[in-house]
Amino acid sequence: VTTYAAIPKTNPELVAARSRGIPILLRPHVLAELMAGHRTLLIAGTHGKTSTTSMSVVALQRGGHDPSFAIGGELNESGTNAHHGSDGLFVAEADESDGSLLEYTPDVVVVTNIDVDHLDFFGTIERYVAVFDDFADRVADGGTLVVCLDDPGAAALGGRVASRLHERGVAVLGYGAGEFASSAPGVVHAAELLSWQARGIGGQARVRFSEPLVAQPSEHTLTLTLPGKHMSLNGIGAVVGCVRLGADLDQTVRGIGAFGGVHRRFEFRGHRGGVDVIDDYAHHPTEVAAVLTAARDMIASRPANEGGKGRVIA
Repeated sequence: VTTYAAIPKTNPELVAARSRGIPILLRPHVLAELMAGHRTLLIAGTHGKTSTTSMSVVALQRGGHDPSFAIGGELNESGTNAHHGSDGLFVAEADESDGSLLEYTPDVVVVTNIDVDHLDFFGTIERYVAVFDDFADRVADGGTLVVCLDDPGAAALGGRVASRLHERGVAVLGYGAGEFASSAPGVVHAAELLSWQARGIGGQARVRFSEPLVAQPSEHTLTLTLPGKHMSLNGIGAVVGCVRLGADLDQTVRGIGAFGGVHRRFEFRGHRGGVDVIDDYAHHPTEVAAVLTAARDMIASRPANEGGKGRVIA
């Protein structure tokens, strides 16, 4: 029987399993076993794991790959959250809520951000932050750690671990506009966000990619089907992670534009009487703020005759 931290030990199925002597395994233990023998891309961070993981999967699929994956939400394209692929790649979320992400030894890790969460388990902010340092040390020799340089927590993580990871041949790369790049010594700014603008229900980001992702710096337009600058950052992180896993840059950028979203992640439910209804799973204050900002940006980008002067009601 497989379970995870959020399921109480009093769950009747777990009680029945224990009474019958049936082994009970935590989901991360099982996932780590399933990953054996694969090249792995894991997405970590307080926010944005599901969206970034989902974009990575769709981008790889559109590039001709068939990755195995395990996601914390259902892809709209396939209607499932998991798949057993055929090409030796594995993409998954690395959940930090109970420290179980330390079960993995990934080839590539993307850290979207580090906020404050799950203090019911960790007790202090310091212990929560420390689990990401420990996870960075789990990256396989010769692998890659990717951090968002527009998030103070992720950028600081890169700065803390870069020198010791370099000793093991682990590349430490950054993405974003670079707002907190100064706190990340030793991190190579390999994907620079040059501009972002809302476009209808999505957005467009202009990104400059440089070594070691490409031999010569090149600029690309990344099209997002979900709104918000934070979603553009997630998309850039997904591109960097996929390329370091072995995917083609151009195909990956195009693949991000084909991403159809995830169930309950800014999911359009319908329109009536001039009202758009959007369903989103956001529950952490930072996530709620990001969703509302994205919704306001979406409305503001519309022409006035299409509701550009509307407002957001949460």
